Amino acid sequence: MTDQEPAPNTAEWAYQKLVGLLAPKPWGRDSQVHPETRKIMERAAHWVVALAGIDPDPDGIRAARLATVLRGHSWLAVPRRPSDEQAWLLADSLEALWIENASDDAIDEEYARKAPDAAEANELSAQHKRVWLLSHHTESQRIGSRGRARVALRTRYLCFAGLLLMLLVGSVWALALIALDDDATIIFCALGGAIGGAVSGARGLRDSRRIHQARVFQTWWWVQPAVGGAVGLFIYALLISHVLTLPGSISDDPVQQSAARIIYAFVAGFSEPWILGIMSRLSGAADNAATMATKPTPDLPTFDTPDTPAAPPR
Repeated sequence: MTDQEPAPNTAEWAYQKLVGLLAPKPWGRDSQVHPETRKIMERAAHWVVALAGIDPDPDGIRAARLATVLRGHSWLAVPRRPSDEQAWLLADSLEALWIENASDDAIDEEYARKAPDAAEANELSAQHKRVWLLSHHTESQRIGSRGRARVALRTRYLCFAGLLLMLLVGSVWALALIALDDDATIIFCALGGAIGGAVSGARGLRDSRRIHQARVFQTWWWVQPAVGGAVGLFIYALLISHVLTLPGSISDDPVQQSAARIIYAFVAGFSEPWILGIMSRLSGAADNAATMATKPTPDLPTFDTPDTPAAPPR
């Protein structure tokens, strides 16, 4: 690289912009780019270098096409951290441009690496391999775009669900404080459930092994405490109604009784299988009660008593 600023929308210019975005922050070792987006941008930088390494372009056709691709990504000129979709669009466009312009030897190597049956490589011309690679690239791009759209839609719905749930939990909390006398226990049950949900989310994040699993928690991280708070209030309602009786929840000692309810609220927010098991048992009991209530009572059989004298006492 030279000290002079490279011409805009050239391979060298794009490489410098990508490297600048991936550079560490002044106050730490990590860059400001999300780790998943960083991986995609490194892929884009790889294809920029690969395009720069192709044989000279005397007519300037390849340089003009590269400039057209780069002009479509204004975040490079700012520079501004791109979204995942913006980074993928750049990387995919650069890869397609490389496939169209790479040498026959490079196409042979790429085909041998990606083709399902490399044994046919010797029977195909370089043009056939190039067409197959472009088709494979387009299909992979379509599948990846669909998967990213599903993730984005799921994230959006989780955000809406979290906002709605937080509004409902706050409303129920306020009404419970007004209508019921045990204000402190209500508050601590909601907080205990929220803390249990946060701890459960932290454990799930710790145990996640793949990046896309960790990215789901980026949205779920703040939704789960709201879910835990709702579950904590639900457990409190079950315990004070005696629909559900657990050890310590009906103790004669008020302190022990409140502590037990708070503990069960925390467990409900932390353990999804535990609260789902309670819901399943409650649902089964409600179904049985509804079945018995709607089942007609059978008529008792009647018997005709014959007019025979009673046996004399002995």
